[in-house]
Amino acid sequence: MDAAALIDTVKTERIAADLWRLLGIPSPTGHEREAALAYADMLKEAGAEVVVDESLYDSPCVIGRLRGERPGRVLQLAGHLDHIDVTHAPPRREAGVIHGRGSLDMKGGLACILELVRILSDNGCAFPGELLVTAYGLHEEPEGNTRGVTAPIRSGAIGDAAIVMEGCWHCAAVMDNGLARWDVEIKQNQPACHEQVAGPERDALQKTLLAVIGVIREANSRLGERTSRFPSLRSESVFIGQIHYGDFFNRVPNQCRLQGTRRWQPDRTFEEIQDEWRGWLDAIPCRHGVSIEHALTFIGHAYAIDEHEPIVQSLQRGHKAIMGTTLGVGSWSSVSDVQRLVVEGGVPTIPWGAECDPMHGGHADEECVDLENLRKACRIVLAAACDYLAQNEEGMPGLHGKG
Repeated sequence: MDAAALIDTVKTERIAADLWRLLGIPSPTGHEREAALAYADMLKEAGAEVVVDESLYDSPCVIGRLRGERPGRVLQLAGHLDHIDVTHAPPRREAGVIHGRGSLDMKGGLACILELVRILSDNGCAFPGELLVTAYGLHEEPEGNTRGVTAPIRSGAIGDAAIVMEGCWHCAAVMDNGLARWDVEIKQNQPACHEQVAGPERDALQKTLLAVIGVIREANSRLGERTSRFPSLRSESVFIGQIHYGDFFNRVPNQCRLQGTRRWQPDRTFEEIQDEWRGWLDAIPCRHGVSIEHALTFIGHAYAIDEHEPIVQSLQRGHKAIMGTTLGVGSWSSVSDVQRLVVEGGVPTIPWGAECDPMHGGHADEECVDLENLRKACRIVLAAACDYLAQNEEGMPGLHGKG
């Protein structure tokens, strides 16, 4: 497997054509079936053996395998087919940029995976081991909550290592904070009324609201001062994102609600975070018929993998071969499928995607991807894949000649 020669065969126009085809099939979370079946066909055309897991009928999982000519490691390339269900202008191409909902997040990455499969297949699968491709839906919050990636994990369709082709491009990300959403609803068992007829007890709802805000703010300050074993990660936090109080300028309300996030580091579990949350909220006193209902909803695991994992080192060598610069290790603050692959699948996993302008990235009003950045990401991951697979044989990195 001459990795250097293979890397030079990455074709921007093939990636663009595959991306354009995928963009022509809307796939909002929970409605990915048409896109999944199309991707399965594209993966077959690229040279892989393909099975479609339809246990989630509207959000099937595509599992593709490209088997090398001799036994070895299994490298998994993973990505989600769905995009957020937010209106976007129709897909268009301007010069070297493709615009459209899902262009970066993450149909561009899925198009890169197709190119990798195509290149290795056209080269006669002259590599040890296997390339495993998993593409799925139900990723985006709140409908999906990254549930799509659990289908291949449960069926055993996982690799010895994995790359999720979206996200981080500035470092080899080996850790991230966990994430949960919290909801608080405060009620008073009296009807809403005009401010002029309200008795003195009607300020209890507002006092309780202020107490909840105070408890959360104090907790956030304490979390920010907590000694961390993970200096490259942001501090733990509890964040208030929404406060809804009242519905008219001179009415005294009888209920209000708050919502926000809770993030924690890899040395703590979600169960610990739940117990801590209950302790904060249950300690707040309630009077005059006021009650507090609260919930903490899990979204993503905190995780950390060893920076010396072979897949991390392969990405670093791949980056060096393509970019000529040393790629450091660090973190990527975004809940993705990496967390579930690491924690639930036990698979050392790293994210790697195309560089982008955050104002035009995933979930933006105007989402787009630069084709040259896609090509660059594809070349780096191909280099990393060749390196990782070639190490099956006598520990020889694939970027240093034929394996």
